[in-house]
Amino acid sequence: FRYPERPIVWVSASHLLFAGAHLLRVWLGPQAAGCAVGDPAGQQVYRVSRHAGHWCAVIFLLVYFAPLAGCLWWLLLTVCWYLCAARKWAHEAIQQRSVWLHLLAWGAPLLLSVSLLVLHRVKADELTHLCVVDPTDRVNIIAFVISPTAACLAIGLGFLTSALCSSASVRHSLKWSGNEGFRRLEKLMTKICLLSFLFVLPTGCVLAVSLYELAERDKWIASLE
Repeated sequence: FRYPERPIVWVSASHLLFAGAHLLRVWLGPQAAGCAVGDPAGQQVYRVSRHAGHWCAVIFLLVYFAPLAGCLWWLLLTVCWYLCAARKWAHEAIQQRSVWLHLLAWGAPLLLSVSLLVLHRVKADELTHLCVVDPTDRVNIIAFVISPTAACLAIGLGFLTSALCSSASVRHSLKWSGNEGFRRLEKLMTKICLLSFLFVLPTGCVLAVSLYELAERDKWIASLE
């Protein structure tokens, strides 16, 4: 893989880390993951204290860091394709700046993850027992979960649309001029569009579920009391 499609590798790696976090939680069990256990009114409730175990921190880092890194890598995939298709950047030009792509895609999620841990904004999800961003604080959910994902999707779709239009125009010109390069361009367009569909659909569903949970969580909690 070379640019602009190389970010596909890192999107896949990010989701592999995310899957690994769930497998790790299953292997450790809800209590071994570092989530403190309470038993109010005879019901077992999982939460994270200020001194949550190290496994809880590890699971949180993977669960929060990996999807956000995947979103940023997909966004950078669309940006790289846009630069090649619309701005006529050479592959080597993007390669020379790849260190900045890695710094942004890995550094920003890591900084947010560590900040949430330091500020003790982590709790256990009542359903999955995963250590996640405190779901009881609406500001946390909006600022650290919904907003970054929505921004990546919106900006990425904009770059994707622009790059697709530019590539389609170039493909049309190459095809009518008899240049066989249009077949390679078709493969690239198919590859990136397929990955984008497979990424945007589940990510959009997760975003919709997060919005629904944010809107209905108070009613759900009230029904349990």
